Amino acid sequence: MGRTFVHLLTGKNPLELMDDPYGDPYTTGLNWRVEANHISPLLADFIDRLMMRSIKDRPANTQVILERLAKINETLYPAKLTQSESSKPSSTIKAHIISLERTLATWNSGHSEAVLTLAISPDGQTLVSGSKDKTIKVWNLKSGKEILTLIGHSNQVNSVAISPDGQTLVSGSDDKKIKIWNLKNGEEISTIIANSGDILSVGISPDQETVIGGGSDGTVGLWNLKTGDYIRTLATHIYRVSSVAISPNGYVASGSWDTTIKVWPKSTLTGHLKRVSSVAISSNAQILASSSEDKTIIVWNLNTGELIYTLGGHSDTVNCVAISPDSQTVVSGSNDEKIKVWNLSNGQEIYTVNGHLDGVNALVFSPDGQILVSGGKDTTIKVWRMH
Repeated sequence: MGRTFVHLLTGKNPLELMDDPYGDPYTTGLNWRVEANHISPLLADFIDRLMMRSIKDRPANTQVILERLAKINETLYPAKLTQSESSKPSSTIKAHIISLERTLATWNSGHSEAVLTLAISPDGQTLVSGSKDKTIKVWNLKSGKEILTLIGHSNQVNSVAISPDGQTLVSGSDDKKIKIWNLKNGEEISTIIANSGDILSVGISPDQETVIGGGSDGTVGLWNLKTGDYIRTLATHIYRVSSVAISPNGYVASGSWDTTIKVWPKSTLTGHLKRVSSVAISSNAQILASSSEDKTIIVWNLNTGELIYTLGGHSDTVNCVAISPDSQTVVSGSNDEKIKVWNLSNGQEIYTVNGHLDGVNALVFSPDGQILVSGGKDTTIKVWRMH
């Protein structure tokens, strides 16, 4: 069916569009998009999905195909975007609408497995993605072109972070290593072998001297960015540390599978009923947002530890949260394949969009807040314009 779509859209036999003219016609990728650039990247991704090499990666049946097409239709037409009946955005808050600008990765380019983490450079020019396929990719965010592929980890890349000066990249992996890279040329500078088990989340301190890492053993550790030397353990959870976030004024928050959030040097926050999957701190250091397997997002006062809002609306685990640079909006991504936009002034849901053909694993804003990038289990990276 996928190849039939290609034939109808391009007017060419798919065999004429093979990447390798001498390759196996049943497994060789098709370079067909250049012949059909008039269609939405979201629909093109779906067609690529129909042509995945492995049968298990294709839609299982007609019902799944119809559901995917309905979601694509909902995403492509803003009039179909879901607005909460109770949502009355404050007059001082911009009511963001999301529109898909481009897709950076498809089945025969980009990552070959789920995208797990994203980071954008301080100048807004460069996007970095880490994947279950063990690779890190560096992209030109404006053009969508892949610049570099960094190979060095021997297991999935769970987290990436870029230094405030945009020169250094740090990555954490299930191979129990933290790698430090030169972001400009992709050279590996050093490797830290952590005693904290798998590295699930990494961050860089505002002074660019320290690497913060959350491990599968429940600890949050500090390492010297330049030397790689271990400094000390900052916090200890009962179970895996899934996410760390650092505020501009130096607070470190860690979310854990033990359902708690620790804010160093302040307090321990409790409110989620199941594993915490992600934490984010606002640029004004006033707000902490957390997401959980309990399908909710909680918004906290970072300074007092007070629970401000519990945001419910997702129908599955909420994997990731991000706060806009103006500290007025929070976005969430879930295994229910949806991205939700929330108004931080009143806790109301503003919009929902069907973001990916599988769960949404990662979200990141550009420094100006005009672009949102999402990474999914469907292996793709989506670039969204915030209107």
